Amino acid sequence: EGGHLYRVTTAWARDQEEKIYVQHRLKEHGAEIWEWFERGAYFYICGDKTYMAKDVHRALIQIAIDHGGMSEDDATPFIEKTMMREEKRYLRDVYLSLHRKRYAHDRVARIARHVIVVAM
Repeated sequence: EGGHLYRVTTAWARDQEEKIYVQHRLKEHGAEIWEWFERGAYFYICGDKTYMAKDVHRALIQIAIDHGGMSEDDATPFIEKTMMREEKRYLRDVYLSLHRKRYAHDRVARIARHVIVVAM
């Protein structure tokens, strides 16, 4: 409420045996994410266009279905048209990662590769 960081949740795909991706964390917190949607949150997605962005996009549609009570026919345009184009509350800065393997051992690159920021 006061403009302070509310939550930090990590998703490490390479630091343990079980791979945990951003979309897994979103789904785990789906009810809260939906509440944020309803309260006017802005979602900023930054990272790999080929995999992460598509998986996160699909997870947000699934959250609208599971927690917003929408059908897939309603949830898809809600995310793609309402949130992205009309209200501009879901913004993506995504890129094609051609050198993924080159950065596999660079801890800083791994930490900074995929970022989701939610602002209220």
